This record gives sequence, structure tokens and C-alpha cells, in this order.
Amino acid sequence: GKAKKRDRGTAGLEDDKIELEQQFLDGITQDDLELMGGEEIQVDFEFFNPKESDRDSMIFFSKDTLGPGKPFDARSLAMFAIKQYWVGTCIRVVNSEECFGYVSIVNLHTHNDLNFVLSLLLHFRSKALAAHGGEQSKASEKLLKALTGEEGDVGFIVNERTESIPPLLAPHLHDHLHQEVIWAVEEEVEEQHPRYEFNYEYYLLQSPVFYEKPKAGKKVKRSRAGDEDSPPQEGEEVMIYVHPEDEVYEAMAEAVVTFPVEKLENVPSPIDGRNVREERRLILVHRSKIVELRAALHTHFGTVSNGFDD
Repeated sequence: GKAKKRDRGTAGLEDDKIELEQQFLDGITQDDLELMGGEEIQVDFEFFNPKESDRDSMIFFSKDTLGPGKPFDARSLAMFAIKQYWVGTCIRVVNSEECFGYVSIVNLHTHNDLNFVLSLLLHFRSKALAAHGGEQSKASEKLLKALTGEEGDVGFIVNERTESIPPLLAPHLHDHLHQEVIWAVEEEVEEQHPRYEFNYEYYLLQSPVFYEKPKAGKKVKRSRAGDEDSPPQEGEEVMIYVHPEDEVYEAMAEAVVTFPVEKLENVPSPIDGRNVREERRLILVHRSKIVELRAALHTHFGTVSNGFDD
């Protein structure tokens, strides 16, 4: 049978509502306004189960999973996340049916018979192999070994959203995801599943980052979550996490493998002209770090967990 779905609601968001509104208004674009049907904005966020009407938005968010312009079956990934509705979240603004982002998780070993999962595995392995033999050899070996599944299953965290979504939503999204994994494992045990699909040994995140060279004397944010840092040295590249929560994952990682984003002609970059270069980071986190990670996410963003009382 299917695992039971827990109520998610907006728990944990109320304390952060005022700052969430300001962050959203600061980041919203004209396109976002049009999607919401006008200029009067009711900035209340809710988390929902992924559903069929979210499919096109989810496909759009995931189309560049293997890199800009590289073919990837984002439709199958979106449909998988929708079918696995009890573990995963879509973000919406109240009174809008538009999906502004989603998180989900895919077992890379239980589902390695699916073409889109196989393409993910090949992608991750190729990047780990390319990093072998240099400064990243140790991290590469760790990632390659984890991807074999010999030490246990690896869950790939799908983490996509529009840039206008406030960073303060991130700790709640990821706290919900990891709690839902716990609930899913409990229900697999109760129902005596032959294989525990959600009993992950490792979690893998693909983190997009970019580098810029700010103008002399200008302070910049090293991520989009915290306060401004001190000015960089002249000519220094500053790394910025597109998803600021990735910095917390990286602090907990057993291995991090980085690789450059290959730019293709006539394919626009999602980052504006400030960037010097773009990169992605494969972040591998062991299950033993997840409790600490969940707490660290809220500390990093100054938010409060809802506690998830049953």
C-alpha cells in the first residue's frame, strides 16, 4: 500500500512571515507578477503535495539538471515526484495555483531501472571520474564508492525553485523533506516492505554556484542568506551559492566534487552578466549528519523548526 500522507500546512512559517514577505517582494520579477495575476500581492506561502497540475512548472525547473541545454527527461522526474507525493513539497503563494519551486528525493539504486535515474547516475559518475587524479581524488573516490550502492542507498535531493522565493523558506522545505523521509521509513517498517526505499545511507545534492568579481570596495554576500561580508581583495573571485542552504549541506559533507558548467552557444545563462564563471558541486552527506544538519539549517537562517510533534 501507499504510505500515509502527513498534514504539512504552513507549520514553522508564521514566525518568519514578515521577513519572508520582504524577501519575496525584494526578489520578485515582472514575470512573477504576471503569473500571480496582477500587482496586488498577498505574500503567504504554503507547502503542498506535488500534483499533476504542477507538472509543467516542475519540468521547467528541472530541465537543466545535467547542464544548460543538455537533454534530460525532466518530465519523467516530475512525474516520479508527483507519484511519490508523500515525500516532497511544492511551494505556492496563497491564492495562486502556480508552483514556484519544489523539493523531492529519488533513490538512485532502487529506481536505477528508470531511464532518467540511469542518466543521473551516469552524470554523477562521469563528473566524479573526471575529478579523479587531481586535488579532488579523495572526494571523487568516496563519491564513486557511494554511487555503487555497496554501502547503502543514495537519495538524490531535487532542489529547484524560482529565484524570487525567499531564502527563509529553505530550512522549512528541507526540514519537512527529512522528516517525511523518517515517516516514510516508519511506514515501510510497519507495512513490512521487502525493501526500504527511503532508508538512505547517503544524501546527494547538486549545488549550482557562480563566481563574480565585484567592483573594488563593494561588499558582497557570499551566499544569498546572510549579512554582507567584508570587501574581497582586488581581483578576488567570490563564490555565491544559488541556493544558500547548500552551504550548510557542504559543511556536513563527507565528499564534495566540483565541476565547471559547460556553456553552449545560443543557450542563455540563468546568471546575469556579473558572473565570471559557473560551477556545480556534488555534495555527499552521510545519514549520521542529518539531525545536526536540520538544526544547523535553522541556525544558519535564524528560523525555528516546528518540532514535528506526532
